[in-house]
Amino acid sequence: MFKRLFGSYILIIVASVGIMGIMINLMTEQTFSRYLAEQTEMHGEMLPVMLAGQYTRNGNWAGVEKSLEDASHMIGANVTLHGADGQIVASTAQQYEGESDLTSSVDIPIYSQAQQLIGSVSISRDPFQQRADEQFLKQAGIGLVIVGIVVAISALLIGGIMARSFSRPLVEMSQASQEIAQGNYEVTMTRGGPEEIESLKSAFEKMAAGMKKVEDRRRKLVADVSHELRTPLTVIQGYLESLRVGNIRDRRSAEVAFHAMHEEVKRLLCIIGDLRDLSVMDNEKHRLHLSATLFSHLFEHAKLRLAPLAKEKHITLQWEQIRADEIKVHMDAERMNQVIYNLVNNAIQHTAPHGEIKINCEVNSKVCYIRVTDNGKGMAEEHLPYIFERFYRIDEARSHGKNEGAGIGLSIVKAIVEAHQGSITVRSRLREGSTFTVTIPIAQQIFSKT
Repeated sequence: MFKRLFGSYILIIVASVGIMGIMINLMTEQTFSRYLAEQTEMHGEMLPVMLAGQYTRNGNWAGVEKSLEDASHMIGANVTLHGADGQIVASTAQQYEGESDLTSSVDIPIYSQAQQLIGSVSISRDPFQQRADEQFLKQAGIGLVIVGIVVAISALLIGGIMARSFSRPLVEMSQASQEIAQGNYEVTMTRGGPEEIESLKSAFEKMAAGMKKVEDRRRKLVADVSHELRTPLTVIQGYLESLRVGNIRDRRSAEVAFHAMHEEVKRLLCIIGDLRDLSVMDNEKHRLHLSATLFSHLFEHAKLRLAPLAKEKHITLQWEQIRADEIKVHMDAERMNQVIYNLVNNAIQHTAPHGEIKINCEVNSKVCYIRVTDNGKGMAEEHLPYIFERFYRIDEARSHGKNEGAGIGLSIVKAIVEAHQGSITVRSRLREGSTFTVTIPIAQQIFSKT
């Protein structure tokens, strides 16, 4: 990657410096030629006037040699004066071997005040001066080449440093991605480099950490599901094996065996149902089926389902509604009913017989609150941050009594509440009970009086 990146820098630098050198050289030649032409034009306007004045004062060209020499020194060029008959009167130019009389000369006529032609003056640059002009342009070209080389070398050094600073972290991230592909998510990268590269590194490390978290959750999920399924299947297998070999012979033992297997099958179906609900809530394509629903209807439906469970443990359920009986809220009624059922059922499971559970629902113009409070065994503070994790249960022995769940119900509740853009919190103290509070914003939902 470094070679490709540095090679592209070389091509860009060489092309840029080459084009810049050619353009500057052409502009220098054109500017210098324009300067000489402008100088010649300016002197061409001045010399005829000066020489015409001298001719008028003297009546002839006598003594004009001194004026021509002064003019030649002043303008830096050779000056030749011709008479009206075309003959040379005076000249500062010299004849050079192998050269013509004058090179690149400009002839300018001279008129008297009466507008009579009295001669002409020629301005020219002799071969020495032309060679000096060529030498100047040559030296300027060499200077441009030297400057171009210095600029190119400097740009290559800077480009090499930049190419390395960009390519090294990219190579490092490429190697890290290969590590991740092989299952190693513990990747770290060296610090340093441009701000954009540092930001990319941080994003890459966060991605790796997120993938590690997902992989850990996947492995934990597989392990937990395997554990949850193994226990009821082991129980069923044990009873079936006893029936097969004839260890269960009397009717009473058979009834006990069939009842136990029936309970374990119910437990398996419950676990599978919870897993299905989790997969639905995790599906990105899942959408809530919103409809205008009265909370009072949800409460009535929940009462019918939960009353038998509470009666079995002699637990009192107190239902309190504040404006919930007259307000319709756009929500997924089935999912929200599942939230109430799971929270109250969880409270029943963790409340001793003859206990009390309060279910409070309050709806106003901004939010909807659902609170489920029990006076059960409660939870220690260290368990609260993890209570909504999948398959998390407080009892480390993971016993599977009649009222033991699979540890998925609260995860489903949280997923449904967050799908409604809401939140769920828990307050609990050991041996004093727990309070779960669901908050659902309804600022953009529709209310209507019934």
